[in-house]
Amino acid sequence: MEDERNEPDQPYELTAEERRDIQADLDDLSSMRSAFSTQGVKGVVIACQDCGANHFYEWELLRDNLEHMLKTGEPRMH
Repeated sequence: MEDERNEPDQPYELTAEERRDIQADLDDLSSMRSAFSTQGVKGVVIACQDCGANHFYEWELLRDNLEHMLKTGEPRMH
């Protein structure tokens, strides 16, 4: 029997563990933003596993992307 979560027309249902992980990332992001924005840091650089390049994300964009994953179960387009 095929996993229904992989069907293209169905939204991806996050597992409880995936939801906790994303929420933990949001909590970490909030802490990092509080600590570093006072020093003028405007975001973070993340090494992309898909293309191998480093990508800069402003605080708000990264938060929006994580919240989008919580709502839809899918990351935003690369």
